[in-house]
Amino acid sequence: MESTSVDLASASYWYNKKAGSIAGIGALLDPKYEIVKVTVNGSERTRDANGEISLDRNITGNEYTVIFYIKNISKIKVAYSWVGVPNTVALPTDSNEYTLEATGKVEVSLVDAAKCYKSGTIISRDGTNYIFSGWFLNSGYTGAEITDKFNATGDQHTLYGIWTSPIVVVDLDKDDSNTARFRKVLTNADKLTENEYRDFTITVTNNADSNDIYTGTVRSGKNTSSADFRFNRKMIFDSTNVGSNTYTVREETNSS
Repeated sequence: MESTSVDLASASYWYNKKAGSIAGIGALLDPKYEIVKVTVNGSERTRDANGEISLDRNITGNEYTVIFYIKNISKIKVAYSWVGVPNTVALPTDSNEYTLEATGKVEVSLVDAAKCYKSGTIISRDGTNYIFSGWFLNSGYTGAEITDKFNATGDQHTLYGIWTSPIVVVDLDKDDSNTARFRKVLTNADKLTENEYRDFTITVTNNADSNDIYTGTVRSGKNTSSADFRFNRKMIFDSTNVGSNTYTVREETNSS
């Protein structure tokens, strides 16, 4: 990662030009900063145990240019916060401390336990279904969803999420009796060779919203003439806002 430097302050000091040295040249810093390097006229100098240097008073020339390079050593902890879910669901935690860079931020990854919860994650507790919003850097749950890495700052290092319930989940793969809702039967499977197959796709589209599409796929062959469609996602409905929707089912062959 590239580092950047910013001029924070400068000052000029005058000393008598004579034999001897000027000792104890350092910088008084806020505790959240530390000196990482000191240069004199462009060359790095070794610092003593106090982080200070000495300069020869009998300088060749008229001045020294001394630069102190400092970095922010402030540390933050990343917190997770969510609402709307039973206490039996464990909230992810991060025990690490992160050091802010000179830019005032640091790149952090979600902990593994948090990565399990993305937008659309569904859990069931005591017969009630809950759906997760995903993680966000504000309590309004707006902006880009955080799914892995993000930039944390001193003011913004809490991940927020919300669970919504009750919801009704419809599994398009199987009905409540565990029977496949959609099955493909290949009537001419006996005419295929051992390595020949057919891919089929079925779509279920909400007639009121053309972008609300559920896609199921299946592969059939000589030895699998009957197979169940598997869909890419489940239907989710807010049970407090029940409406009436109709759907169109279409099937197409992908390969022959």
